[in-house]
Amino acid sequence: MHTSPAQAAPAVRLPMNVKCFDRAPYKDTVEVQSGWHPDGRRLMVTIPNPMSKSCRYDLKLEEPGCQGCRWQREDDPRDVA
Repeated sequence: MHTSPAQAAPAVRLPMNVKCFDRAPYKDTVEVQSGWHPDGRRLMVTIPNPMSKSCRYDLKLEEPGCQGCRWQREDDPRDVA
């Protein structure tokens, strides 16, 4: 039997797996697909990395496993809702 979202149990927020603690910095550029070569191979281009460099976890200030991480910043202008 399939349940609708209204009937589903509410989601329980579990503590974050903190494998990202003090992770290596992201690269400044990333390689992305921009089309196809005539012979069928992917056409790849390098672009600036558009991802935020700081932590995007919404409970980073409350999560005990995040305390002291070098990426835990409150002032990243990209971290607006």
